[in-house]
This record gives sequence, structure tokens and C-alpha cells, in this order.
Amino acid sequence: MDHTPIRPVFLLGGPDLEMVAIERLLKRHGQVYHWKPGITWGTADWSVYLGTIEAAIKAGQTPVGIELTANREPVPRGCLLIDHHNEHSHLPSSIEQVAELLGIALSPFEQAVAANDKGHVQAMRGSRLSEGTIRRVRRLDRRAQGHTAEQDEAGQALAEAHRRRRRIKSYPRRYGDVDVIACGEVPFSCVADALLTNKMLLWNERGLMYAGPGVQRLRTAYAGKIDEGKAFVGGDPLGFFGTVEGRFSEPEITDLVELIAHAMKAPFSHHIFLYPFKWSMNDRDRPIEPKEQCIEKVAELIDGRIANKDAGQWKRFDFTAGSDAGRYNEFQYFHPFARKALFENLDPKEAHPIAYYRWKEEVGANGLSPLRYVINIVKRPQWGGKPDLEAIRHELELEEITLTLYESGVGVLGFHLNNRDTEDREAILDINDFGRRLWPPFQANGADRLGATRKNMLAEHITIQRHATEEVTDLAKERFEHEHLDPTSGPEHWMKFRPDHVHYFLERAFGPNVDRIPAVDDRMFTLCWYGNAEAIHGLKDYPVFQGDPAGAWRGFNGDPAHWWYRFVFVDNRSAGIGNRGMLHRLNAEHSYPRFIEDGSVIGMSRYSFVLLSDRGSFGTEHLRVHTQTVYFQIVQLCLAQRASVLRFSEEATDIAKLGTSRERGRLAERLTELKTRYISFVNRIWFREVSPQEQGIELYEMLQAHMDLEKHVKDLNNEIEQLHQFVLLENAKAREDKLELLTKLGFYVAIPTLIAGFYGMNLFSTDGSGNTLTDIRSLWAMAGAFILVLV
Repeated sequence: MDHTPIRPVFLLGGPDLEMVAIERLLKRHGQVYHWKPGITWGTADWSVYLGTIEAAIKAGQTPVGIELTANREPVPRGCLLIDHHNEHSHLPSSIEQVAELLGIALSPFEQAVAANDKGHVQAMRGSRLSEGTIRRVRRLDRRAQGHTAEQDEAGQALAEAHRRRRRIKSYPRRYGDVDVIACGEVPFSCVADALLTNKMLLWNERGLMYAGPGVQRLRTAYAGKIDEGKAFVGGDPLGFFGTVEGRFSEPEITDLVELIAHAMKAPFSHHIFLYPFKWSMNDRDRPIEPKEQCIEKVAELIDGRIANKDAGQWKRFDFTAGSDAGRYNEFQYFHPFARKALFENLDPKEAHPIAYYRWKEEVGANGLSPLRYVINIVKRPQWGGKPDLEAIRHELELEEITLTLYESGVGVLGFHLNNRDTEDREAILDINDFGRRLWPPFQANGADRLGATRKNMLAEHITIQRHATEEVTDLAKERFEHEHLDPTSGPEHWMKFRPDHVHYFLERAFGPNVDRIPAVDDRMFTLCWYGNAEAIHGLKDYPVFQGDPAGAWRGFNGDPAHWWYRFVFVDNRSAGIGNRGMLHRLNAEHSYPRFIEDGSVIGMSRYSFVLLSDRGSFGTEHLRVHTQTVYFQIVQLCLAQRASVLRFSEEATDIAKLGTSRERGRLAERLTELKTRYISFVNRIWFREVSPQEQGIELYEMLQAHMDLEKHVKDLNNEIEQLHQFVLLENAKAREDKLELLTKLGFYVAIPTLIAGFYGMNLFSTDGSGNTLTDIRSLWAMAGAFILVLV
């Protein structure tokens, strides 16, 4: 804030505890202020102070409006505004800004008032205020707003009735973890203070108020309404969003309640499908030089397509831009030396082994991404004579798509999905198994070659849709109709597959000038967080998680263990295993139950990383976000390491073939290129440890072990070293061949020189008339000696 000396005249807005505290602060320090009698939050506009403003300016004073709106009158010239709502929500509270303007310190109580006004009870608890102080501040705030003790009691009654509905499970499941309460004539703050839950949506026929995390999404979705003065917002990440009383009709308020509750409720599950691939530059008109096969060139190509608006919604992501607490936490989780392989900032002085892009579209009026990832599954039989499972359609919010390219010649495309519609355990398994497929894993003989595959693990089709206000558009639809392709036809076979839901986004990034070939197999890697209190409760007593594998046989209900195996190993209808002892052993080896008694457990395999928790605020907010950030980074790095090793191994095999081909002379050159890139990989992408956090160390080690990465890197190193030795032998042999040739040439030249020296070179002479005479005897003697030596 500008500290230029001014003569302020403060103009106060709507009544609450913060405004009362500001008035007392101004009185205490002898400041001039005006507070219009009867002013409310609905009428707190610059227009009510126009006469006062005109007089103050004439007197050489500066009017300072505190939380005044410009709905009816814009901010008058020569005035200052102090506010922390809407576009000013990034600023400190109003009382803190007043104190800064005056150059004074706030009392402890005034600091508590500031925390309360910015973030309600959560912010005060974050400031480590006592529960007694918090209750006192909230009671005083309600009284400052004109609310009575009788209204407090009515709020308590509404809150208790709501808790009772939660307990007996009569609360609408569509609201999830958002506490939605119709307040009638009871003031919102009276209900909110009695309820004190993580996410509250309170409403009546005249307006609504949401308090909790995720306010930034509502700020973006309803920016137009905020600009029109129909809504207001403040605080972030914990904050509030509300409508101005009387600016929406009752049907509009009812619709907004449904939209906001759906947008703010935590997803039942979050899924990330990761597609690793190998990339290489191509040019139809000329061969690409090895130096052009670099990440700088491919990033330059993508950036050019973005500048020319040929790349859809892809944007280069600068991790440092607009940094917030969430990004800080994600960044700090990792060692400094590992961060360059995880986060890209666009500082030209920094050299990164990655290029990172995001496809993220503006949220709609419902606060959600307009993109959908739709999985259609055909009707299929169940095992054990159970009724058939009907055809089903899973529609997930496609929150964003990520694309990370590595200098080792691999990339990872990621689909980040929210499931907001079902918490059914079997549905979660279906989403993971059917949603990750790229092409059919097997075929059957006969006319319907994919019928059996579709009934087991292959979707009928996967569609990427954009849901606009008036219409739904299919961006890409993969039908998995690949029966005619020959899997033995070489790399061009994979280019023919190009699953539409993957190809759509990669083609817009790369265009036709970059080839993409899958690096692993027909499945994408599955990363999943799932919140289900019953599921995690069923596993808390699982003996395997308590260090007693034998106890799994002593009366433990096998269903939770069986389901957990399917969750970890991504099996939909039944576990792909017929041995209970082996099932329990694999559950033990592939699980990380460090926090099982606190309500969460992690499982992982070569192709999956899953986290199961309850649906408390810690699970839905903290662990879910952890899955989307730090666990995603760990998984993506390991997947890039695995893809890189596979690519290097394939290249080493190709180089070895040069030893028996016509291009044998390029053997050393190709090996030098490979070794250069491999050394860079070992130093910039391959790490023994990526985090100083104990859990991060253990999870990274565990995932690397399940992928056999350390063994594969050692094998690759040996393979390259053997190639190096082979090239050294080839070079030594080539040198010996050249030396032998030079020796023979020297020998052949030395003999005639020796003979010529012995007989002399005067074989030809002239007579007195200039005619040439030849010494025939000497010539025949030299020829005979030369032939004799050769023989």
C-alpha cells in the first residue's frame, strides 16, 4: 500500500465485527470517519457518501471507503478503496489494511478479528487461537450483524437436525461432503457457527452462502455475476462465496444450490491415466540429424504451434507463475536436485531435462471443466452364476490433460479425471480397468473377435466430449476396432493404432512432424484416489496389514482382502488369481499400510498406484490433493524412467545390429550418441532418492522396486558397456587391418627402390645424335631380381 502522507477521511461500510473494530481503532487514534446510520451490506455503496466525499476533497482530505461497492456509483476520483472481497480477495483483511495505512499495530483481539473476517473459524484455528477466543469472536460478530440469542438457538436446532440426517443416512447423497441446509429465516452465520464443518452451503429464497475450500473455482465460474455486483467472494484457499440478497430469483437460487453443491463436493474418486510413449522428430523431405532429435527442438515445434493457434488448448506450464501454497508444498516435498526433472520454470538461464504442457479449459457455470471422459461398457456376465451386469456408461469430469516430454526421448500424457457420480466399489474397479485401455489386449477366433474382450476388460468405446451451454460435442471417440492390424508388422503398426482419445491431444501438440510410439503396452498406468469409509474400515483389521500374514487364515472376512487385491492390480469382476495364500502374500508385498489405523492405505504394482481413504476432510482434501500432486510426480518420474530404459535398451539392440550390416562404419557414432543421452539420463532423470520426507523415500523405493528399475538400469549399463567394448575391439581390428595394409604397401615400394639403388638408375642413355640407348642386360637383371624376391 502507498505510504504517501494523506489526510484520510474514512467511510465505513456494512456492519459486522470487523467494521465495529475498525471504528474503535479509528476512534482510539483520533481519525476522522463517517458511518452512515442504517447502512447495510446491500446499500454500502459509494453513492450514500457523495456529499461527504465532495466536502472532504474540497477540504484537501482523501476519502477512504472501507468495503464500499461501486454498483450504483463508480469509485470517485481522488478516493481510496480498502477491501478484501472479489478482485481484492488476495489482499489482507480491511482492518489490517487500515492499520498499515496509519502505520499502527493491531492488538491481539484485532488480529483475531482479522483472521475471522478472512477465513472464519478455520483461519482462527490456523492462527492457534483458543476455542474460547474463537467462540467469543464469533458471538460478537453475530451481534454486530444484528443477530439475537434466539436466532442463535434456531441455528443450533437446524444444525442438530442436519447432523441427525447425516447419521441416519437420509441426507441426499448427491451433495456428498457438502453440508447443504435450507435456513429459512435463520441468519446464515447463526447456522454456520453451530455447524462448523469443512464445507457449508447455506441458503434461503433470497440468497446463498458457501464457505469452505475451492472458492477459486467459484470465483472463476461466476466472475460475470461478481462483476455485476450480484455475487461476492473472499478468501483462498479457505474462503466464502455468496449472492447479494435480492439479486437472484428463488428458482435461480435453487438452481445455483444444485450447481455449487455438485461442483464443491469432493469427488468420490480421482483417476489419472498415464500414457508413456517414445517420440522422435521426422521430416518427410530430408533425414533428421541426431543433434535435431533433442527436447529443445520438439518444444520449439510445440511452442510454434501454440503461437499459431494450431495446438488447441495446450499451454506451456511455468511452475513458478502465480505460485500459491499448494505449489509451494508440492515443490518443497522434493529434493532440490530432483526438482528440475519434475517442475519446469521458463527462466532461460535454467536448463531443464523436461518440457511440461497442460490442456485446461475454462470452467463452466457449474464450476467444472466442460470436458468429459466417457467410458461405455457392454452387458457382461458375472462369475459364479450371478446375474449379468447391465451395460453402463461412466461419465467423468476431465479436469485437465498434462503432457511431459523428457530429453531421453520419451513423454507421458496424463488424463486427470474426477468421478462425481458414483461411490460404488465395483464401479471404481470398472473405471480403472476399462478406462485405461489403448487397444485390445487379446482377440478371439471367429466372426466376433472382440466380443469376449469387451465382456472382460475392453470398453465398447471411450469418448472425449466437450459440454458447452447448449450442446455436447464429441472431440474424439475410440471404438477399439483393430482386429485387422498385424501386431508383428513393426513400428508402423503402432502408428496405425493411434487410439483416438490419445491421438486427438498428441496430434494437436506435435502435428505430423513427431512420431509417437507406445513405450510399454496396451494399458495406461492407473493412479487413483478413492474415498470410501466402509471399504477402509473393512481393511483396518486385516492381519496382513498388522504384520501377521498367517492371521489372514484365522477367521478374517476374505471379501475386503479380495477387493483390495483387485483395486491394487486393476481387475474388475474378480481377482486374476486362484490361490488365497498367494493373494495374501501379494497384498502384503504391494501394500503400504503405514496409516491404516488412521484411515488410509496405499497399494502399488508395476502398472498402478492406488490410495484408499475415508471421506473425512483429511482424506477428501489432503490425501486426494496429495495424489494429484506429489504422488503423481513420483509415479510420472518412475514411469518416465522405465520408458527411457526401454527406449535405450531398444536403441542398444539396433546399434548392435550395425556390426553385421553395411552401416558398420556408423557403429561408433551411434554408440557415442546413445552414451551421451544415457549419461544425461543417469544424472538428470534417474535418482536413488527424490524426497527428504520419510514417506516419500519409502514410496519411491517401493515403486521403483515393483518396476524393477534398479535392475533394468544396471542391465542397461552392462549392455552399453559391452557395446562399448565391442566397438573398441572393432576399432582395434580396423587399426590392425590398416597397419597391415600400410606394411604391405611399404614392402612393395621398398623392393624396387632397393634394386634400383643396387643397379643404379642409368638404364637409359643417348648417343651423340640424341638417340635413346637402352641397357638391356641391366633391365633384365633388375626384373629378374624383383620377380625372384616376390616369389
